[in-house]
Amino acid sequence: MSDADDRAVPRTLADTDGPIQALRHDVSEQCVSIASSIDTIPSEMVPPEMRERWLRELRQAVAALVLVVERLAGGPPGRGPAMIAAIYARKRPDQATGRSLGCFGLKPEET
Repeated sequence: MSDADDRAVPRTLADTDGPIQALRHDVSEQCVSIASSIDTIPSEMVPPEMRERWLRELRQAVAALVLVVERLAGGPPGRGPAMIAAIYARKRPDQATGRSLGCFGLKPEET
């Protein structure tokens, strides 16, 4: 390996490590902020459409993270969709089939 290749690997590692560290920090801060806000809002004040949108957006964020984690871990393919479907179904089992899984690029038979 040449000197240029030796320098490229650490640079690539740093280019990956930085966003991972920032994401961990940002996600932690945002989760605390969101949880604090949710705790101050009576559930009956949240319109159903807004609640569904929030849940959909949070599930999409989780799905994206699961896929990145699995790619890094080198785990067996196919685990992600089942895990994502399980996360999505946790609060609303009736929503874990059909069109609702489309946001994850899944079909019901893939879960």
